[in-house]
Amino acid sequence: MWADANRILPPGSAEPGPWRTSRTPYLIPMFAAAVDPRYRRIVGVLGSQMGKTEFLLNLIGHRLDDDPAPVIFIGASQRQVESISTSRVSKMIRSTPSLDEKLDRRKTANKVTEKFIAGQRLGFAWAGSAIELSSHAAALVLIDERDRMEGDVGGEGDPVALAEARTATYPDGKIVVTSTPTLEGASPIWSLYEQGTMFRWSWPCPECETFFIPTLDLLKWPEKASPARAKREARLACPHCGALIADQHRARMNAAGRFELTGDADSDCASFQVSGLCSPWRSWGEAAKLWVEAARSGEPGRAQAVLNTVFGELFRLKGEAPEVSAVGALRGAYRADELPADAVVITAGCDVQGDRIVYAVRGWGDRSTSWLIRHGELWGDTEQTPVWTDLAALLAMEWGGKRIRLTVASVPMPCTCSRGSIRGARTRPRATPTNRSPFI
Repeated sequence: MWADANRILPPGSAEPGPWRTSRTPYLIPMFAAAVDPRYRRIVGVLGSQMGKTEFLLNLIGHRLDDDPAPVIFIGASQRQVESISTSRVSKMIRSTPSLDEKLDRRKTANKVTEKFIAGQRLGFAWAGSAIELSSHAAALVLIDERDRMEGDVGGEGDPVALAEARTATYPDGKIVVTSTPTLEGASPIWSLYEQGTMFRWSWPCPECETFFIPTLDLLKWPEKASPARAKREARLACPHCGALIADQHRARMNAAGRFELTGDADSDCASFQVSGLCSPWRSWGEAAKLWVEAARSGEPGRAQAVLNTVFGELFRLKGEAPEVSAVGALRGAYRADELPADAVVITAGCDVQGDRIVYAVRGWGDRSTSWLIRHGELWGDTEQTPVWTDLAALLAMEWGGKRIRLTVASVPMPCTCSRGSIRGARTRPRATPTNRSPFI
C-alpha cells in the first residue's frame, strides 16, 4: 500500500518512523476496499486504539498523492477536527515529501479548515456544520466517529446521506465511515454495517487452528478476581476446542487473521467489524481489568464506555422486566374496540411516516390506568389526501358513547385540518399535542 511506502510518522507518535500496516493487518483489506471500484461506501466498526483515524489519514494522503481529487474530512466536533487538522494532518504532510512538495503554502490556501494539495481542496467539517457538505463536491468523503455525532448535521440531514450527495458527480466517488459502536438498536454505524458485506475479523486458534471471531464473552479470568488479578490471568477461550490462549499469541493470530463474510457479498458497501481485542496497543489483561472495574462500578454509562471503546461491541440496555406469567395475569376481560367501564377518557397516538400512519387508541381511567382499544396502520402516501381522510374518519369514531379527547402525533408535516381539507408544510419531525378532537 501507499501508506507503507510513503508515510512517515513524526516524532511524538506512538510508533515514530515508517508506517507499518502489518501492525494492524485487519486494516489491509479495508485499504484494498477503499480503492476497489466495486465499492461506493466503506464502513468500519472498531474499538479505540485500533488505527481508525490513521486509516482515514492514510486515505487522504493516498488520494491526494496518487490521484488528486477533492477530499472532505468530517469529525464529531469542531475541537476534534481542528486538532486532527493541525496536529495530525499537517504533520503527515510535512513528514511525507511527496505531499509536502504539492502543498499550496499561501495563507489563503493553507488553513485549519481547508488546505490545497496538488491543486485539490482538502476540507474539514464537523457535526453541526452543514455548509461544508452542502457547498463542496468531493471525490472522497471521510466521516470519523459517526456515533458521536447528532442524528443530522446542522439540521440538514444524515451526514452519510449528505456525503453521498457530494460524491455523486464523481464516477469513482466514495465515502468512508468509521466509529466505535454505541447502543444496540440505536447505533448509526452498526446500522450502516448491517447494510453492507458485514465482514468480521477472525483468528485461527493456535491449538486447533480453527478460525473464530473474538468477543468479550470469550475473554476469561478467575471468578470474583480482583481487577489486578484479572489483568494477570486473562486468557481468550477458543469456542471450538476450549483452549485458553495467552496474549503472547495475539500478534501471530492477527497476522494469520482473515475477514469472514456474514452479509451481502454483492453489496456496493464494504463493511467491516473488528473486535477491540485485536488492537496491538492494548493487552487482553488490560481489557479484562477495565471491564471488571466498570462492571463492578454499578454505573451503566461506565460499562457501556468500556464495551464500546475497548471491545468495539454494542451495549444492550437492561431493565427489570417482569415474568411473562405476571404480565399475563394482568389481562383484562375486554375485547378490541370495546371500551372498559372504568375508562373515562379516550386518546389517540399517531406516528406519521412516508407511506402510512401508525395509530393506537387508548382508554384511560384512575391513576393512569389505560386500556388499548384499537391499533393499526392506515396505508397511503402521507403527502396526499386519502390517508388523512381515513385518519379523520378514525378520529371521529365513538367507543362506548365517548369520542377521542386528545390526539398526540409525531409528524413530518404538521397539519392545519378541517373536516373537508388537510393542509401541511414540510418541517422537521416533532411531537404535536392538541385537544381539538377529533382532528390533529
